[in-house]
Order: sequence, then structure tokens, then C-alpha cells
Amino acid sequence: VVEDSALLVLQWMFPQEEIDAFLPVVGDPSGRWLRDLDRVDVIAGALPRRDDPEAVVMTDATADLLNVEVGDSVGVRSLDVEQAETVATTGEFPETFDGPQPPLRVAAVVSLPPTNDDRSGALLSLVTPAFLERYDGHIPTFGALVQVRLRPGATVAELSRELEALPGGDMVERDAAGTGSMDAAGSALDTVALGLAAMAVVAAIAGLVVIGQAVTRLLMSGTEDLPVLSAMGLSPRASVAAMSVAPILAVVVGVAVGAAVAPLVAPRLVGDFARRVDPDPGVFYDWVGLGTGGVLVLIALVALTVVAAVLAARRRGRPTTRRSSPAAVAAAAGLPSPVVAGLAIGFSRGGRRVPTRQAMVSASVGVVGLVAVAVFGASLDRTLEQPHRYGWEWDASVAADGHDEPTELDRRGVTDAAVVSYQVSARLDGVPIPGMSIDPVRGRIDPVLVRGDAPVGEEEVLVGERTLDDLDLDIGDHAELRGPDGERDVRIVGTSAFIAPDDPLPLARGVLIHPTVLTDLGLDEGDGYRQLAVEVDGDARSAFADLTDGDEVIYPHAPVEVSRLDDVRSFPSVLAGFLAVLAALGVGQLAFVMTRRRRRDLGTLRALGFTRRQVRRAVFAQSGVVVAAGLIIGVPVGLVLGRLTWQVLTTSIGLPFDPAVPAGLVAVVVAVVTVAAFLASTPGALASSRIRLAVALRVE
Repeated sequence: VVEDSALLVLQWMFPQEEIDAFLPVVGDPSGRWLRDLDRVDVIAGALPRRDDPEAVVMTDATADLLNVEVGDSVGVRSLDVEQAETVATTGEFPETFDGPQPPLRVAAVVSLPPTNDDRSGALLSLVTPAFLERYDGHIPTFGALVQVRLRPGATVAELSRELEALPGGDMVERDAAGTGSMDAAGSALDTVALGLAAMAVVAAIAGLVVIGQAVTRLLMSGTEDLPVLSAMGLSPRASVAAMSVAPILAVVVGVAVGAAVAPLVAPRLVGDFARRVDPDPGVFYDWVGLGTGGVLVLIALVALTVVAAVLAARRRGRPTTRRSSPAAVAAAAGLPSPVVAGLAIGFSRGGRRVPTRQAMVSASVGVVGLVAVAVFGASLDRTLEQPHRYGWEWDASVAADGHDEPTELDRRGVTDAAVVSYQVSARLDGVPIPGMSIDPVRGRIDPVLVRGDAPVGEEEVLVGERTLDDLDLDIGDHAELRGPDGERDVRIVGTSAFIAPDDPLPLARGVLIHPTVLTDLGLDEGDGYRQLAVEVDGDARSAFADLTDGDEVIYPHAPVEVSRLDDVRSFPSVLAGFLAVLAALGVGQLAFVMTRRRRRDLGTLRALGFTRRQVRRAVFAQSGVVVAAGLIIGVPVGLVLGRLTWQVLTTSIGLPFDPAVPAGLVAVVVAVVTVAAFLASTPGALASSRIRLAVALRVE
């Protein structure tokens, strides 16, 4: 499953100045890392030649720490071989550094994707193959690793299974947390992709509605000539063909224009985060997909046009004196005569038809879009404002050592506390999974439960939704949990969202381990780190005001998957605005079309004694029915669509499904749609009241 790989040599160096920090230096003997295997965002300078032993590439965080820019010289110190052996044995560093002090020159400052922020935050420097060759045997290395790029569609779980099958493969160390940032970036990109896909589905539905209305109206205008053509001997099949020519031509032109414009617009829909992590930056044209999609759309629209033409031709030959059912209901209910007259004109199938039903569809689609976006936006806002909804079940986390004493907890008003172990390199069914454990100190702090039940015994665990998929397991299944000191059979009782305060790990990947099992398997002595998670009585920031924010204390912040929803958040709003305009135009056009096509009926009403005001009320009555139908259909459908969209997104990133139901916002949508529809109908209503009787009834 490996597509490419590179061997990286790790070296620790120290700046000449009195800076309390290591400088992790990576050397790639092949010189392919950051060029062929991975990609960086070059902020300043350029990647150096491989034969330049003094050139160094620094991340933005390293350059900020050393206060250097491209072209500056950097003095570094290193250990000699004997000192390195002493450090490896005792863990203590000497006061002096007797190794080489190589001169380095900053060739480039880069940012390492994928990250949650605009800056990488990683202290890392890259030296050239020439540097490694010059100082081989003089500057000791502290390890090496192989960085791999998987084939498209492959997973880390598949790589682990392949390694397990190799002789001695079970001895290969695989850092479960090492792929965390990549997994988090992939999860964030999946979120963005799902958001765009949801928007595309809604846009496609709206497009079909618009196209369907345009085709129907164009065909309706063509039916006026059918009696004349039939009298001249034109067959029904030829009549349908004649009516279909103009709509099919419009469809062909529209598909061609859409296929040409789509590649130009699509890059603007991709957020900055996706551009930063793209290993192959630029615009990719899937000509096969575009061509196939264009042909399918063209076939579907042509078929729709032909069917609509056949139905229009058949309706033209039927009797046209058909009573309006809504008008009959209104009359039976004793509603005012202008209301009955307006419904009779709008829904009657006699004479030149009015596109009342098409306007209802437009209104319904507009309301659906507005309500769905309201549900999605309210759910996102509530998730961002309430950290427990994305995994933060505590108010703050601090370093576990020194802050877990009872007197210290009392002084800060801590009501509940637990030591949380993060990024424990566990293996579940042989696959490296970042482990997590919650060991209560005071009170109780529970993990976030997405599905299933909370663990009760030592043998029960929670895992992430993506972990279930990777292992092809389900709730209730058993798995083997392995650590340095043995293995344990555990049962999966539910799923959870996994938060890492310092690192962008995926919410949907991880395993929650009982503290006793963590110790028994030796997982508490390996890599990872511990934090004291606390809940306080009052404001957490006030309770820990004496500690450094981001250094000693970490407060809840949105994980990368949730924060990246902002990349697509504006698109549904824009789409909802478009649908709202579509609904308003549909209702407004209905009033104008009614005035033009039913001029004779409106003139008859005036001749029977209707005042101008009553004629306007008749037009408004028809618009009111259209708006009411749009609200009755659109509000519940919009609520369902908004909930489904939010469910798809939360399921994909491993969050609990708990959508908001913004009753107040929905009420605002109802009020705005009603007012906008009547404002859009006003010009048509005014025009209908100004019809001149002599002109309207000249045929009579």
C-alpha cells in the first residue's frame, strides 16, 4: 500500500544563544523530502540545492524563535558521540557541548501542512544531503524514521496489517499519534468536501426547478399555435417536435456554458486550508467526469423537455373549462369574493394558463433552502459556543504534575478533576491507535458519548467512529488491546470524540482505555503526555489567571474539523439567498403573468362591479396561497434537510448528533418570506388594477 517513502535522520542541536529550546534537525540523505514525498508552503526564500552543506530550511516557528530571516547565519551547537551516549543513558544534558558547531545559512522559511492554523507551530529544520555527508560520524543522531506516502485509497490500518505479516514486522514501531495531524487534515478536508457536496445537491435541485420552470413556460407559450398548426395538417408527433426545438436548443447551450464556466468557478470554492495541504497544487480538470456529467445532464434535460412537450400538447387538446378546486373550497368557506375570484383565475385551467403551480414550487424550494441553512447555521453556532458538544467535557487542562494537590484544587475552586493521558501508542487488533485514559482525581469527568453506552468495567472501551471503520468492527465486538507489557481482550461498548489539547488529532480516531488497563499493559510509561482536566465553580480563566495561556493552561478550542466548517459556511448562505430570490421572483412573476394572460378575466371582474382595490386583492390572494403552500411544504422539508445535512457532517467527523431547532429563526424566515413575496407581487397587482375595460374586453 506504500506509494513512496523516505528515510529521515533525526539530530538534536542547540542554538548558540541562551534559548531554552532544542532544535530538532531532520536530514534526508536522498534529498527528496519536501520535494517529491511531501510539500511545504515556502513563505520566504527557496529550497536549497542538495549539494549545499551550509543551507538550512526552517519552519516559521523556528525562525520566529531564533529571530532570523532568509540569508541570516545561524550558529548552532551539538554534542559529541560520548556526550550523546551519556544523555541516552542518564537523560541529563551536559553544561558544555563538545560537538561540531556547523555554520548554517537560512535558505528558506516554510510552513508545514497540514495545520489547523495559518502557521505550523512546529520547531523543525531540514539540512541537506551534503550536510549529512560532511558531518557523518561527528554529529550523533538520535534516531531515524521512515516517512511513507500511501497509495490513494489505502489506510494506515492496511499498512499495519502488511507490516504485521512481514518477518519481524510486529517489532516495527509505529507512532499512533505520528499520523495525527495528517489524519486531522484528512478529516477536515472530508468535512469541507461533504459541505460542498451538500451544497451541490441543493444547487442541483434548485437548478432543475429553475430549468423546469423555464422549459414549462416556454412550452406553454408555444401551445397557443398548436390549433393553427393542427388545422394546417401537422401531426401530433410533429407538433411535439416543433415545440421542443427551442427548449432543447436552450438546454444544449446552457449545458455547454455550464461545462465551460464550472472549471473557472470551482477553484474559488476551495478554502485556504485545502490549498495549503494539497500535495499537487493547482487546478485539476477531470475531463472524463465533466464530459460524462455534461452528457448525462444533457440527456436528462432533453428527455424532460420532450416529456413536458408531449404533456403540453395533450393538455391543449382537452376541454379547457375546468373549475378551480381551491376557488370552490374558498367559496364554500365563505371567504370574500376577491379571494375566490383570485383563486379561480389563478388555478383555473381555462384559457391561457397561469404558472401558479410553478410559483408554488419556487416558493417551496426557497423556503426549504432558508430553513435548512438556518438549522445548519444554528447547529454550528451552538457547537462552537458549547465545547462539550465537540469533546471538551471540562473547563481547562493544566500540567498534571504540581496542580493536582487537594489544597491547590481547593484554592482554584475545582469541583471535578481527572488526569487525562493523551496520544498513548496503543494497538487495537494490531493497528496503532492513539489511546486516551481518564483517571479521576476529584468528582467525575466523563468522556463524550457519540453512540452506544458509557464504559463500566475495565474490559470495556470507547473508540472513534473512524476507528470502527478502519478495523471493520461494530459496537459490541471484541478486540485485542496490546501494549509493551502484554495484551487484553476488550469489548467495544460505544463511540466517543477524542480531543487532544496540543495537537490536531482527528476526533473520530482513538480508543479510551481504563486507567488500570493502561498501567497493566505498560502504556502509561511510553510516549504521550498527561494533563489535569478540571471543572471549576465559576470562570476558569479567572481561576487560572496566574498561569500562562497556551503554555501551562489550555482552554477549550474548536478542533480542526469543526473550525474548518467555516470554509464552507458562506456557501449555504449564498445558496439560500439565491433560492430566496428565486422564490420571490417566482411569486412576483406570477402576478405579472396573471395580469397579462388573464387580462380578459380581470376586465370581466371590473365589468361586474369589482373596484380596483378588489382586483388587487384578488391578485394578492393568489400570491398568498402560493406563499402559504411554500411555507407549509418548505418549513418541514427544510427542517428535515437541515437535520440530515448536519447528521452527515457530524457522523463523518465523529461528533454527537444533536441538531439545533431554531424556532425563532424559522419564525423570522416565515415573516421575511411572506413580506418579500407580497412586495414582489405588488407591481403586478397594481398593474392588474389599471387594466382598461375597453382594451381587455375588445374581443367580446
